[in-house]
Parts: sequence; structure tokens; C-alpha cells
Amino acid sequence: MPSVERTAQLALNSSRSPLAGLVREADAKGARIGGAAVSADGRTLFALGSTGIMAIDTASLKVRLRILEGESIDSLRLSTDGQWLYAAGAATSKVWQIDPSTGAVSGEVTGTTNPWAILWAAPK
Repeated sequence: MPSVERTAQLALNSSRSPLAGLVREADAKGARIGGAAVSADGRTLFALGSTGIMAIDTASLKVRLRILEGESIDSLRLSTDGQWLYAAGAATSKVWQIDPSTGAVSGEVTGTTNPWAILWAAPK
């Protein structure tokens, strides 16, 4: 089972705010339901990037693959059997079916209206 450890301190952005150092400032980018998923074997973390999806090696924390680069993705979810990665993009009204081991898109649904979240993906 993977474990979580603190490996380094993070420096907060400097600010003139009286709460600087206590409260992290951030811009809201919208709801992200299913912004990350871990592969069935625990070796890959799929996470939303500023565009597309990053496949990150959980041992080294290095990006090993970029998927749908340039696409605006709002949600991703692995199927319950871990065989497929699904991504939704409201801006383009698309849902993609992706092979998580290669990053290859195997299917795309167009014409959906603002698919901003994938809540569940079960194999047939």
C-alpha cells in the first residue's frame, strides 16, 4: 500500500496581506470532480494539467506521459476494472475513452452538453 511522506517544505508566495504565510492565495478555476486517479497497480497517478492529463510515475514523481495535451479537461476517472481512463471536457463538449497504459484515445463522444464531471465508469 502506498504511503504519504513529507519530503520538502514549500515556500508560500510573498504578499502584503496581514495573513501572508497563514493563508494561501489562489484563483478559483472551477469545480474539479475527479481531478486525479491512480492506476490499478498504483504505479501511475493521472492528474489534470493546465491542459490535458499528466501520467505521473508514483515512485519518482516524474511525468512519464502527457495525454490530450492542449485540450481543456474538467474531469477524469478510471473504470472500476482499471482498464480505461475517461476524460470530460465541457469547453469542447467531449468525453474521451483512453488506454491508460499507452495514452492512446480509443474513443470519443461528441455532442454531449457541457460534460464537466465523470462520476463513475464501470466496464460492461
